[in-house]
Amino acid sequence: MEKRNDTVCAIMTPLLSGATGAVRISGPEAFTIAETVFSVSLADKPGHTLHYGVVYDSAGRALDDVVASVYRAPKSFTGEDIVEFSCHGSVYVLRELVKALISHGARQAQRGEFSKRAFMNGKIDMAQAQGIIDLIESESEKEAWIAYRHLSGSLSKKIEEIRQPLLEITAQILAYIDYPDDEIGEISSETLQKSIFSARDSIVSLKRTFDSGKLVKEGLTVCLCGKPNAGKSMLLNQFAGYDRSIVTAIAGTTRDAVEETVEIGGMKVRLWDTAGLRETEDEVEKIGVSIAEEKMRSAQLILAVFDGSRPLDEEDRKICASLQEAPGEKIALLNKQDLISAENKALFSDTEAFLEKTGCFSAVCRVSAKKGEGMELVRERMTSLFGKIDPDEEIITDFRQYQCLVRAEEAIGHAVQNLSLTPDVLLADIEDAISALGTVTGKSVGEEVIETIFSRFCVGK
Repeated sequence: MEKRNDTVCAIMTPLLSGATGAVRISGPEAFTIAETVFSVSLADKPGHTLHYGVVYDSAGRALDDVVASVYRAPKSFTGEDIVEFSCHGSVYVLRELVKALISHGARQAQRGEFSKRAFMNGKIDMAQAQGIIDLIESESEKEAWIAYRHLSGSLSKKIEEIRQPLLEITAQILAYIDYPDDEIGEISSETLQKSIFSARDSIVSLKRTFDSGKLVKEGLTVCLCGKPNAGKSMLLNQFAGYDRSIVTAIAGTTRDAVEETVEIGGMKVRLWDTAGLRETEDEVEKIGVSIAEEKMRSAQLILAVFDGSRPLDEEDRKICASLQEAPGEKIALLNKQDLISAENKALFSDTEAFLEKTGCFSAVCRVSAKKGEGMELVRERMTSLFGKIDPDEEIITDFRQYQCLVRAEEAIGHAVQNLSLTPDVLLADIEDAISALGTVTGKSVGEEVIETIFSRFCVGK
């Protein structure tokens, strides 16, 4: 695979005003070009050192006081010589510094080019590269945690644990075929069968984690539904921690699905506050009700909200009946417990008993959307349904990696079907499985795939 020998530079930090910003330059001429815009000579400076000085713009005018970090090849992120300038966080200063570097021979880096160079120079593999972009884009504790595990090489290690025995089998079969006169023993059917079945089981086990990984990466979709004025919008605001939805005493205030992303139990959760479910002649409200029903059908979890301060009526019962057809998990929230009085304690208990009796809900929780009471229990129930992820289990979150494992499973499955045949017949299937596994880490991946993956990165990464 061709390696680029030019020197590239880019702004590493977001193009927003802030306390600090950074510019990176990487390549064989990094030190030479950096010195043309910096007041301190870097040619004799050791790697992993910091140097204070002044940077100049392309016209030679003092631009900013900065700290230059020096990294020498191969002990750097890209495997090349690197200088990183930490500046004050002015967008103007950062852009002018990049212009000055380009005027002295550097090239503007492309999207993900620094990470791509790290991959090309063997500093990271493809699974680690995808861990980088996933970590940058992470929005929850578990998403960041899984991404960091991939970045640290845990997924790559798992893939190699599956690949290596298959490579050893392939080498033994080839040696037996190619050197029949060297008295190389044929691999035993027992050893062959054990290795192939072990590889298959490991591939299947890792592939199955994609459902959990996809949920962590994309987030759990949750629909708040119920009659008008049951307290759905107020509950959304409690989850969000601020007034995301408009709350009024007027029934039918919410006409569309209001979405908010929150974190619950370390998981990303996409909440939809929907229009109240009821019969109406208002054309706009009808559209809102239709959208609410659509969201109920597509949500992974439905939080059905009921006004516990009043007896359940026919509309509440219709909602319960319609929820029987919805595919997602369901939790009933019996709202307005702050209005409990001596008279309606029994009312709450009766309603709770009815909701439990339907068999529709995995839990019934008493809450007060107004005061935030009972919300922690709701979060715990939600986490118990969807947040169970073994911290020691390797999990895949990327669809490309999933497809690679599907191909590997198919190939090793063919080998299992042909176990009764001679070992040389199995070679093609075993090699296909090895190749498919190699595409996860980049050991067997084409330039087009590389370009596609690194195009997801920002320019400065």
